[in-house]
Amino acid sequence: MLRLTMYFSKEPTLNRIARSVFFVLVAALATAISTVARAQSIPDSVITAPAIPDRSPLEALVNQHKADLASPALAARARKALSEPLFRSARPSASFRIAYSGALMPVAGPLVKNASDEVAVNAVRLAGLVGTKDGIEAAEEAMGDAREAVRVAGAGAVGVAISTCRTEGHALLPSAANEAVKKIEDAMKTETSPRVLDALAIALENAMRVPSERVERLRSNATDALLGAAERMAASRGYRGAEFDGFFTRTASTLADMLRTTSEPPTDTQKQRAAQVAGDILVRAARRLNEGTLDDAARQELGLMADQAEFVVKLTLKRDNRLGDLVRAGKDAEFKDKSQVVFRELGQPPYSQPESRYKP
Repeated sequence: MLRLTMYFSKEPTLNRIARSVFFVLVAALATAISTVARAQSIPDSVITAPAIPDRSPLEALVNQHKADLASPALAARARKALSEPLFRSARPSASFRIAYSGALMPVAGPLVKNASDEVAVNAVRLAGLVGTKDGIEAAEEAMGDAREAVRVAGAGAVGVAISTCRTEGHALLPSAANEAVKKIEDAMKTETSPRVLDALAIALENAMRVPSERVERLRSNATDALLGAAERMAASRGYRGAEFDGFFTRTASTLADMLRTTSEPPTDTQKQRAAQVAGDILVRAARRLNEGTLDDAARQELGLMADQAEFVVKLTLKRDNRLGDLVRAGKDAEFKDKSQVVFRELGQPPYSQPESRYKP
């Protein structure tokens, strides 16, 4: 055994300091041991089990943290403890997800409407992580909340729930996943918050990464939903502000990834729509340049948006004019001239878009 006396000095002041440090370390060690013990309260064998005949360990874990989950000061800590079994290296089985949802959602579900943003957001995040019908329905409800923070969390949680469909042990029915995409699409028709729109776009991106052998039509439906949202927003004056540039940058990046997919390539119609949306984004960049002098940070962001749009152009129209570099270099006139080449091509078959669509 270690001789603990070696840590203490004969000098009284130093002795008191050393003892204080020692007992702090002991307390920290005890806390760590307690945390590990709690984390091990549900064994891996239960998390991966094909059937859960006894839900009592799951209910015990929920009961241990349910009071904290309802506390604004402790909700984040409770959420981390309750989500631990879902993050364990052992992959949760569908049976475990369903059983855990049965224990967790009666507690977390009602908290989605809690008056405290902190409580509501943490409850929503848990709902998405569990990846079940009850969980995703609670997250979908949060997407309609009056509070921006809760809507952001709701969109993120729906995306996380959909992402579980990529795993062997997913518990979400294909109909529920596709219905979630439809609800995201509906939410994007009325949403005006840039933060929420970005979170909704990420959720669709998650859906676009789920292979069709897992959930039929999900990838295609999510692609159509994202294209539709980008088309509507590009055509509306209400979304012309610079605060929405992030959404369009992300959308272009997601569409470029979609076009690069070889295992499940998009339809010809989706390719055409992606090229047309890329044109909309280049118009957006040209409009921003027309608005006045941009500082270096704004040019960098605008250049990134042009880069992502041109990736789509390169994959569809087979053109690469390094438009983002022109924006960053301040060569605005050259950017506009080379963008016009893209716009003219989008006016020809098979795109045949009206000239008015691509006027800054």
